[in-house]
Amino acid sequence: MPRKVSPTIALCVVARKDEEHLIDECLASARPFVDEVVVEFSSVDDVAAARNAAVSAARADWVLMLDAGERLDPASGPDLRRLARRLPAGAHGYSFRLRRGRDVPIDELAARFFLRRLGLVWRGEVHEELVCEQAPESTVFVDAESDGVIHRVVARPLKEAHGLIEQALARDPDDVRLRYYLGESHLRDGQPREAAACFKTCLLTPDRLPRPLLVDAFATWLEALITLGDVRNIERVARRGEAAQALSPAAREMLADYNERRGRLTEARRQLVLALDPRVSPFGLVRPEGVGGWRTRLHLALVDEQLGLVEQALQDLSRATDELPDEHQFNVAVLGARIAARRGARVARPWFERAAASAPDSLDAHAALLELRLAIPELIDTAAMRLPLEDLAALARVLYLAGCLRERGAADAALDLLDRALDAHPRTRPVYWLLTSVLIDLDRYADAQIALEVLQLLGREAAQLPELQSALAA
Repeated sequence: MPRKVSPTIALCVVARKDEEHLIDECLASARPFVDEVVVEFSSVDDVAAARNAAVSAARADWVLMLDAGERLDPASGPDLRRLARRLPAGAHGYSFRLRRGRDVPIDELAARFFLRRLGLVWRGEVHEELVCEQAPESTVFVDAESDGVIHRVVARPLKEAHGLIEQALARDPDDVRLRYYLGESHLRDGQPREAAACFKTCLLTPDRLPRPLLVDAFATWLEALITLGDVRNIERVARRGEAAQALSPAAREMLADYNERRGRLTEARRQLVLALDPRVSPFGLVRPEGVGGWRTRLHLALVDEQLGLVEQALQDLSRATDELPDEHQFNVAVLGARIAARRGARVARPWFERAAASAPDSLDAHAALLELRLAIPELIDTAAMRLPLEDLAALARVLYLAGCLRERGAADAALDLLDRALDAHPRTRPVYWLLTSVLIDLDRYADAQIALEVLQLLGREAAQLPELQSALAA
């Protein structure tokens, strides 16, 4: 049997003259996974021509296209040849996720990995498109999903992109696609009124926008109107988007947040439930991480809690947990324990155990677990507490929590914490001060007398001791 020939891949990088310093890192991110490298320099307003020149210079079967300010995700590199081998019939290549943002990563789908020999060309002065020259409308790119991620670490400056779009529109004022991008640029530049006007204009002829851009246009139009507080038009645009079946999960998340702030929790819940249904909430090109999935389920859980639907809120959280990135598991488990506490320790315990199992070894995480124990006394088990007590900041937190335990009547748990504090800081006066009070609460007067004597030896001012001395005398 003849051996299958592995598809070859060319990395094509387009850079402007002022981006030369970015090229090495861009190349390093993808070089181990490709057979050929082509670098092409472009002018500010001629990126499409530079990309076409780079593709023409390549000789490999496939092209991976990056800008100098982009980096291929390390996990996506090993998947390139597998993607190349499994391209569905009739497709021209793959859309990769251009990822920006840290707290809430936002993905934007863009054709970046494609077969070189299919007559594909880049066109457009701004937000360049890759299309089949003979039949642009029939160009098909498959979403590579998590197998294809590119990180956008350096973006084109807003003012520069804005100026390029306006120049292109001056030459072709009927291009609704450019009108959409101008509105998006206005919104990112803090000009929601101008953005709303652009989206209104481009959606006068919605059939001229590609479906993914139509979906994104409704979402960004709603974002602009919500920023402006334009209540009448928010409702009107929401109805239009609903009728066109073009409200994305992101748009519905915004509408849910808007209604939640206005106290309309039932409508907020309706929008979140619909956001989780792909049959009625299509995705556009822009996809904030977790929206339409785990992040929306978390939002739904919080709304359900406000509505008093505690069991439903816990179900929402359970479903979200199945999709959550590891870094969010702990915080969501803590949230689940707090909500479940309303149904008692038995319901809260599994969530607490999940939180304890996923807790990072940090002071904040340990403090959060302690706060849960304080809120749910049945969970107090100080023998299981792991507390870093090497520095005074950590010690101060422990003393605070021990004081809270004492106030809640959990003196034994407070004593266990103080014993640990003494092991780490045996000559710290505030520890003995609180320890004496806790021992008195436990009727351990002989031990309290010893702690008081140690406190006196450590030089505590006599004026601060009468209360404890009186308690012992009684």
